[in-house]
Amino acid sequence: MANFRYRALAATGEVLSGEMEAASRSSVIDHLQMQGHWPIEAGPSDETAGRWRQPLLARRPPQRALAMLIRELATLLRAGMPLDRSLAMLTGMTRTRRFRRALEDALARVRAGSSLADALAAQRDTFSPLHIGMIRAGEAGGQLPDVLARLGALLARAQELRDTVVSALIYPLVLLVLAGVSVIVILTVMVPQFEPLFESAGAALPLSTSVLLFLAHGLRDYGWLLPLAAVIMGSVLLQQRRTPEARAWWDRAVLRIPLVGELVAKIETARFCRCLGTLLGNGVSLLAALSLSRDAISNRTFQGAVDQVLQHSKEGRGISGPLRRTGVFSGLAVDLIQIGEESGSLPETLLRAADTFDAEVKHATDRLLALMVPAITIGLGGLVAAIVGSVLSAILSVNALAI
Repeated sequence: MANFRYRALAATGEVLSGEMEAASRSSVIDHLQMQGHWPIEAGPSDETAGRWRQPLLARRPPQRALAMLIRELATLLRAGMPLDRSLAMLTGMTRTRRFRRALEDALARVRAGSSLADALAAQRDTFSPLHIGMIRAGEAGGQLPDVLARLGALLARAQELRDTVVSALIYPLVLLVLAGVSVIVILTVMVPQFEPLFESAGAALPLSTSVLLFLAHGLRDYGWLLPLAAVIMGSVLLQQRRTPEARAWWDRAVLRIPLVGELVAKIETARFCRCLGTLLGNGVSLLAALSLSRDAISNRTFQGAVDQVLQHSKEGRGISGPLRRTGVFSGLAVDLIQIGEESGSLPETLLRAADTFDAEVKHATDRLLALMVPAITIGLGGLVAAIVGSVLSAILSVNALAI
């Protein structure tokens, strides 16, 4: 007998966690299921505790490769190949060491009599509770290949959305870095060349030129401290952001930033709708689907809104009304969800809403990019103009003194 720590979703929608003494991990899962709970994860107390104390910069598995892996497994199962043989083939084909180890472990557990969901749940660093929950529902309903195909599509669409945002922000970030490098070169290389001229004149320099020379000397003598200070400050901010209070404050602040907040809200709405629609379409109960969809959202403000909806849904009130009262989700999303509830086609409506907000994310990203690039260009031009103006004003002062 050993101690196992577990997390499970109760029939009321409450997430339960605790420790249980059992002979094996499978016994813990069976006991939870007999009590009417939905197991999310279970493992030895020391192992699970290590999982919950993640490192500051824990590496996430490549989502594109994970989506392809799940789709390939669905294809093999649809072709009539047994589960253990399908896992063995994927283990030989995958080139990612992380996935190969996960598949080898899952294959050993499946051959020992474990279900696929239980086997993959042991690899909590690779497969999330959302993945395990969908696979468990597919196994219970006898639709594992179809569920795996939908899960692969869900991960692929999430990766496409992430790639859209990242690709759109690459150019402004590169432009911003080049602008910073240009200003540093001007201050540390070009401006000091005029200093002997100013010193030989012996005249009082304009305030702007004095400030410019002070900055140039500071960058030249102490510029090496800037990367060190940036690393220390970044580490402190990241560590602070790990606390629930700081992260909640940051997530609220991001939503208030013009344009950026709108983009983040649409990303989270699209992610929530697609995840909830996929889970409901796979036969997962509404309470379990809401709880799992909450874990797929990264913004704490939206997570809090889903928690409120989860509490109201326990009373059988549906989700469109509670969603509207939170004031977090857009009116369009709530209207579409209400139509889906009234027509009895909520999963399909949620997926269509996700497609709508994916398109909105692309439009919002294009608009943000259209404003950021000119703003950075104008800001850089203004800064360079200010530097040149300060130098020219000093030169004109020296020439006036000479005359």
